[in-house]
Amino acid sequence: MAGSAIELIEDRTRASVTTMDQIHRELQEQASASHNIAGNADQVSAMARHTLDSAREVETETRRLQQLAQNLNQTLAAFNG
Repeated sequence: MAGSAIELIEDRTRASVTTMDQIHRELQEQASASHNIAGNADQVSAMARHTLDSAREVETETRRLQQLAQNLNQTLAAFNG
């Protein structure tokens, strides 16, 4: 009777260790996936900053071209005037 109780305890202990090993592996996989997600989020953030910078440059150049066009129109109006 004591022998079967010890065997039962050993079986349950082995099952618990197996379950804990599986949980450990799954937690490692989850940590790796979380790390990948964080890296991707950093890349998206950097791309968004780059896009914003590019949009600001386009805005600046558009205003400059608008001013040049206005100056050209004024010059042409002076010749036609």
